[in-house]
Amino acid sequence: DHAYTASQQEFTTWTTSQGYIAERPLGYIFKDQEPGTVPLYTLFNIGAVDHYYTTSEFDRYSFAQNGYTYLGIVGYVYRHSEGIEGAIPVYTSYSPAGRDHFYTEQEEEINRSLTVFGYRDKKLAFHIL
Repeated sequence: DHAYTASQQEFTTWTTSQGYIAERPLGYIFKDQEPGTVPLYTLFNIGAVDHYYTTSEFDRYSFAQNGYTYLGIVGYVYRHSEGIEGAIPVYTSYSPAGRDHFYTEQEEEINRSLTVFGYRDKKLAFHIL
C-alpha cells in the first residue's frame, strides 16, 4: 500500500505504529479550498490494504460501491495546471497483482512502476505545488 497524507499526526501514526515507511514528500496541497482547486478524496479498501486518491466524484462513488470506504478529503489540489505557476503533475498507476495504487510526481518513477514492477494504467492524477 502507498498512503499519502497532509496531516503530521496521521503521518506519525502510520510510520510509528502501522508499518508504513516514510518516503520523501511529493509536494504541497491546500488545507482549505482555494480558487481553482478541487477536493482530493481518499478511499481505502481494507481487504486489499489499498488507499485510492481521486479528484473525480464519479470515481469516489464508483470505488465506494466496489469495496472501498470513503475516508474524506485529504486537501485541495489542481486538476489542471494551466495558469498555475509551479504546478507539479502527480501521476498514478495500479498494480493488479499487488492491488495497489501508486502516486508520484516523477515521470521516470511512474514509468519504472510499469516496466519493472508490473503496474498498469499510468495516468495524470492531479497537480500539486
